[in-house]
Formats: sequence, structure tokens, C-alpha cells
Amino acid sequence: EIEFNVVKGKTNSGKHVNKSLRSFQGKLVESIYKKTIPPLTFNDNRVFYDARYVDLGNVAHMLMIVVPLTLYLAKNNYPNLTIILNEKVKKTALKICEAMGLSYITTDKEVEGLLVSISNPESCEFRNKYYKFMLSMYDELDLETEGQKTYDRIFIARRNNRGIINENEIESILTKYGFEKLYFEDIPMKGQWLISKHVKVAIGIHGAAFGALLFNRNNVKVIELFNPGYVVNSIRNIVGFVEGTWCGITGKLQESFNEDEIAQNPRKFATSSLIVDPISLEKALQHLNID
Repeated sequence: EIEFNVVKGKTNSGKHVNKSLRSFQGKLVESIYKKTIPPLTFNDNRVFYDARYVDLGNVAHMLMIVVPLTLYLAKNNYPNLTIILNEKVKKTALKICEAMGLSYITTDKEVEGLLVSISNPESCEFRNKYYKFMLSMYDELDLETEGQKTYDRIFIARRNNRGIINENEIESILTKYGFEKLYFEDIPMKGQWLISKHVKVAIGIHGAAFGALLFNRNNVKVIELFNPGYVVNSIRNIVGFVEGTWCGITGKLQESFNEDEIAQNPRKFATSSLIVDPISLEKALQHLNID
């Protein structure tokens, strides 16, 4: 259970942000602390939930942390719930709120009014914590998008950073298996969600695009590509949560690097482009019984 109540008061971003999340956010959270005077005061009956401790520009973080919690609160006696987002939040976060029918305000100031107070935040505000009620809530959303095709097998490519250096070689292999290469940045938000809902096999570099697999009910199979030294379990947990099957591949870097430098900063190459070994890819396809 998520234990919460509504209290009249003022947000205190510095006090309520969990230490690990504060460290994860770094400068983003610190920027909130500096702009606390004067607060925005609301005397109406709206109830506010402060979501500014999350990396709101990341689609997966929004779908994994902010949206489930706010939908839950909105359905439990607070239909007038309003989310507090950062002043300069990315448009992606706004589009997600609009698609979910959630009200929001954007500010870096403290907010005074009726506030959601969660007494057990450690059980519901961390990534990789999921509740079964999320599935039923996500199933209620109308994702149908006019003219948007769906696919059984997709290869999610990237145009900018974190690309695949030997993408042509990998695409050639996947084409033989019936994969369609897609650039999610070219597809509207709901279109991405619709594709993720219906896909049966998805392959791509670790990133926010996989967050929409929370909509999937097809026992999806996922092959996630990582840079060496950077492997996280967030997408693996999502796939397990929707009763899918996951396999990871560690790629390799083209540029030279220093072992001591990586030891000091393991995420140094987290956003670098990588080379995917064709043999590893074939083994992953066989492991998931993809013919």
C-alpha cells in the first residue's frame, strides 16, 4: 500500500528529496533549492504532488515513477490532483501528462497549499518498484493513434548519441528475422506507446524508449544493448513485471580508453556509441527462441 494523506503547508524540496535521488539528480535538484522565495500560494481545493525529484526529461522515469503514483492518487479521492514540475522541464514530460490526462504546473519555487504527503516514500518512489495496480491503470488508457502502424518485431535505432557504429551490419541481420527499424524520435508519444503495447520482440540500446513496455501484455521478448561497464536493471525489471523475457548484450567501444579513468567514473562512456558483436546478437536471438 502507498500510505499518504493531504496536508496544508509548503513544499520543502531540500527536505523531502530522498538522499539517493538527490545524488542521482545532482544539479537539477540543487536548482530547485535556490528558488524558494517567495512561494507560489494556492487557496483553492487543488491538491499538489511535487514530482521534481525525478529526472522528468526521461520518458521511462516518468512512466515508471511519476505517472503510476499520480494516477493512483488521482483515483483515490483526489481527481483534482496537480503535479508540480520544474520550470524548464522538457516538453516530453508535458506531453506525457497531457496524454495521461494529468494536470500540472511548472515552477522552481516552493508551492504552498494542499499537498500530498507520503509517509512511506521508500516503497513507492524508487525506480524498479512496481505495483499490480499499474497494469490495470495503464490498460484503461486509449492509445489508439490514427494511421499508426504496429509491428511484431522492432529494432529501435537512434539518430544522435548512443548509436550503433556498425548499425548497417546489425540491421542486415535483423531484417532476415523480420525486424522493422524504427526511430522513436520520429513517432508521436502515443504512437510510441501503441507500438510498445503490441510489439512481441524489441531490440535496442538501453534508453527511455523501453519504458513504454509497461503497456505491453504480449509476453514481450527484449534484447537490450549496453556499453561496456554500464549495465543497469531498470528495463529488465519492467520486462519481468509485464511477464516478458529479457536478454542483455554488452557491446564494445571504438575509441581507446584508460582503465583508471573508467574506474573513477564508470558512466564515462554510458552515452557513447558502441559496436554490437554480430555473434553475440545471434546468440541472444537463439537464447530467446526467435526464429
